[in-house]
Amino acid sequence: MLKTREETLGAAATKSGMDEKTARKYLRSGKLPSQSKIPHTWKTRKDPFADVWEDVRELLGTTPGLEAKTIFEDLQRTHEGLFADGQLRTQQWKVKRWLVLEGLGSTVVDSRSFLTDRLSWDYGQVKKMLYAYGFRPSTGRQEPPVALLSSADSGF
Repeated sequence: MLKTREETLGAAATKSGMDEKTARKYLRSGKLPSQSKIPHTWKTRKDPFADVWEDVRELLGTTPGLEAKTIFEDLQRTHEGLFADGQLRTQQWKVKRWLVLEGLGSTVVDSRSFLTDRLSWDYGQVKKMLYAYGFRPSTGRQEPPVALLSSADSGF
């Protein structure tokens, strides 16, 4: 411990970058600062969407394409004065969490069949479209778009 090498508690505290009172507190407790932290398990405020969450879940279950902002705007219309504009981010967070835990994220979707079934395209067309927009499945990252036509084909 630094205190054993220093003459005073003040000198030890200064070398460790803390106030003398703080150093004294940690010496008395016999614990390091990282050992004395209590995990945050409580809510700081009541969930503003608790009363309407079942309705939101029902909407998400029946119409999975809805965005959180659309649902929020609907809640603002139907429950006038209950939800402020600043609560949109909370709604988006809750919807995202629901999608991952209970909704779309809880089932595994094969991207090939999903895209081809939804768009009535074969996988070759989908792959060409993805490449045109710069998506490379092997790397999984976005790259600059690739021109579909050469300059001779475009008529310029």
